[in-house]
Amino acid sequence: MNSKSREFIVSQDWLGVNKIFFNQKTGQYSENVGDLIDYSNFEFDLEGLLTYLDFGYCAFGKTPIKGISFLEQNQTLYFDEDGQLEIINNDDPSINYIETTSSEENTWELIESNIRSFCDKNINKNLCVPTSGGLDSRLINFFSPRKDQIKAFTYGLSSNPEKSFEAIKAKNICEKLNIDWNIVEIGHFNKFITQWIEDFNISSHAHGMYHYEFYTKIKEQNNIMPLISGIIGDLWAGSTSVSEISSPKDMINLGLTRGINFDRKFCLLNKKIDSYEKEFEEKKDLLKNSRYRIISLIRTKIMLLSYLIKVPTNLGFECSSPFLDFNICMSMLTIEPSRWENRKWQRDFFMKNNLDLSHLNKKSSYRNDLDFNSMILHPLDPLNVNLLSPIFKESYIEWINKNIVSSRLDLRVLHWLMNTKYLRSIFPKLGINDKSLVAYNSYVVLKPLEEILKKVKQVEKK
Repeated sequence: MNSKSREFIVSQDWLGVNKIFFNQKTGQYSENVGDLIDYSNFEFDLEGLLTYLDFGYCAFGKTPIKGISFLEQNQTLYFDEDGQLEIINNDDPSINYIETTSSEENTWELIESNIRSFCDKNINKNLCVPTSGGLDSRLINFFSPRKDQIKAFTYGLSSNPEKSFEAIKAKNICEKLNIDWNIVEIGHFNKFITQWIEDFNISSHAHGMYHYEFYTKIKEQNNIMPLISGIIGDLWAGSTSVSEISSPKDMINLGLTRGINFDRKFCLLNKKIDSYEKEFEEKKDLLKNSRYRIISLIRTKIMLLSYLIKVPTNLGFECSSPFLDFNICMSMLTIEPSRWENRKWQRDFFMKNNLDLSHLNKKSSYRNDLDFNSMILHPLDPLNVNLLSPIFKESYIEWINKNIVSSRLDLRVLHWLMNTKYLRSIFPKLGINDKSLVAYNSYVVLKPLEEILKKVKQVEKK
């Protein structure tokens, strides 16, 4: 078919930070899948639903809603000459890089230039740098040309935020670099769950409400500022690798779910379906390359991780990140493999520049109490059993509701014991688990589905 006979609708770029959902019949598209749902003619897409449960977010172009898909990276949506939708796969520029080796010196120059450019663009403004104490925000703070321009903000994960490893390391970095450092206490973020679902709908589980609280407090106390994010810098830099993918079931390795998903065995709908066959067959040869697997992991999980940019943007912040720039990403990914693994190239850089903080590890708390404490400080509404039980096992929904009530003394004690260094490794071997956090992870996956079903019921009653 001659390309002139096609009518262009929209294209997705190489990474896909800005999502493009579309209606399979009309071609109507939106960054928010909720804009496209017809609640009066609603039906689940089984394959998309199971994928969403497995990953905790939409993946591989599918959504849980029948008739709604999303463009994957390097795809363009057209109307063909017969008025039918057609998806064209464009050339993937990243493939040209996966067999190359980049220069560390050149990579540092690219990163520094990007950060300097954003700072210079906003030379008369304060700049917000969310500073976790990790390597990505450390780089941003280090390369910022005017330290007095930076306001660094940190939240801690433990019940005593100032003792958290994020806070201790972030404070130490900022003291070394003479940067204004601020700790932001959070914990009431469950109150933002409605806002999260309004902004992200069914694209992702209700995971990132803590960033709504974090940036709302920054905004209230400091007003809106341009923001530099370290989003996904760790993944490009060598923090993780992806196991070999030799069959469709291995495609779940691209999810990096960290346990925030939902076991499909509790779904009552027909589960005898291989959700990943098509995606695997299309990319199995490329996925033999370890670097391409990293690219695929990032492209898959960006459906979720884009909230790191989207949440502050929704609150009015102008956001940038060096780790979304194609040339920087490819240069980082293609560092010589032995230097790339475990980010040795970056760790040596910080050692050289007196920003190695490994000596602080023993002085820090690595407890993660955020989600647990949030259930105490702002209890979650129970899931609607009547709405969800036709789709999910009723007894499991009731189990979730029972175990998200985490103010009970027994659960608080168990959670504390589970986070002590010695017992954390012993308890799972004895079959003892912190049920409240397992329940919470399942809850945040089901909650967006419940909100859709509520709207379907409301339309049915009219």
